[in-house]
Amino acid sequence: MWIEVAQPDAAPRKVKLAWISPLRTLFIFSTDSRQEAFSMSGLALAELFRAGQAQTIESAGLVGRALSRVMAAVNDAGAAQAEGAAA
Repeated sequence: MWIEVAQPDAAPRKVKLAWISPLRTLFIFSTDSRQEAFSMSGLALAELFRAGQAQTIESAGLVGRALSRVMAAVNDAGAAQAEGAAA
């Protein structure tokens, strides 16, 4: 699955979701050239999606669709957790 992430002072960055931890709390991404990798917490990733700073680009095939569902679940869980903290 490819994700486009907005950057404050640069063009959006296209990254590939490479790995998801079993508890869905850590996500590892790589750049399209595979020369750089970085990790992000599930909460941080969900916040980027909620703020419109990240969006899925491609999710073709069975694995892509499954990862899209995981990302949606993380987004939903992050929203519920943020609402609970605000209450």
